[in-house]
Amino acid sequence: MHSHTTPRKYAAVIFDLDGTLIDSIEAYYQDLREIFRRMDLPPVPKAEVLRVMRSGLSPWDSLIPSDIPNRKEFLQRCITIDKEIWPTIYQQEARLFPGSYPTIEVLSKKGIKIGIVTSGWQENNEINQLLSKEGVTFYIDAIVMKHDTPLPKPAPDPIILCLERLAVEPTLSVYVGDAPDDIRAGKAARTKTVAVLSGVGTLETLQPLNPDWIIQGVEEIPNILFSTKGNDLTLN
Repeated sequence: MHSHTTPRKYAAVIFDLDGTLIDSIEAYYQDLREIFRRMDLPPVPKAEVLRVMRSGLSPWDSLIPSDIPNRKEFLQRCITIDKEIWPTIYQQEARLFPGSYPTIEVLSKKGIKIGIVTSGWQENNEINQLLSKEGVTFYIDAIVMKHDTPLPKPAPDPIILCLERLAVEPTLSVYVGDAPDDIRAGKAARTKTVAVLSGVGTLETLQPLNPDWIIQGVEEIPNILFSTKGNDLTLN
């Protein structure tokens, strides 16, 4: 693509939620802290929680000591507490990143459809409530959550379902996410891929997957999609 050609016209931009549109690291940390407190486990350092989130491993398997008696039952009790407290903690702690609303608004006003594909799910409608409270629901054309497809990311299924709901071809769409599995899923679904460094992924974990762009956060998306530069990997 030469620098003087007009930028490609995209019909849809699909976003991951946690770490991409939503700053939820504090919510996850507070959630685990409270579960550990109730289960009389020593508190986990925040850096350790971040490490586990980055690895994509289950927090339970990774953070709960392997030598706890009746571990299976113990984990079940943790999960029960999690279900009970998560919606409230999410409401209190999770927020859209400052760049999320303006980016979605700009894309939408340019006639681009907006989708969301998340591996998260709702216990109590908390994701819809957050999007509504932050004023972006109006712009979102389709949302796919964990239980909407049998296979989660990195399988392409959730993104493909979202594209069907948006009625847009993969080649005219862009998937934006912060984790290696987001980039794998986007590539498997044949969309363009944008890796954001605002969540669990790092340059070291994302670059080897060759996303079409790597950017600091979603606020850079209008620049990369509408600039007249070619599709070079932008590292700002």
